[in-house]
Amino acid sequence: MRYLFLLSMVLLTGCVTFSWVLPLSNGDCPVSHEVKGNADSGYYHLPGFLYYDKVHAEKCFRTEWEAARAGFEKAGGEH
Repeated sequence: MRYLFLLSMVLLTGCVTFSWVLPLSNGDCPVSHEVKGNADSGYYHLPGFLYYDKVHAEKCFRTEWEAARAGFEKAGGEH
């Protein structure tokens, strides 16, 4: 379903952009993009989550919305 959404956005707007950056060399995200996206699990983690400091990010997002739109799901059991 998420791929259909992305395809629709490409067809409607001509492009899809998400604001993400690569993590720092230690796997942490820069202050400007604190939402951690973990490609292995497909989950994103927000600052304050139980395992946030232990997660090695593959992509770092500015907002939760951007992480979700990029296909990541909110880590379970976190609020």
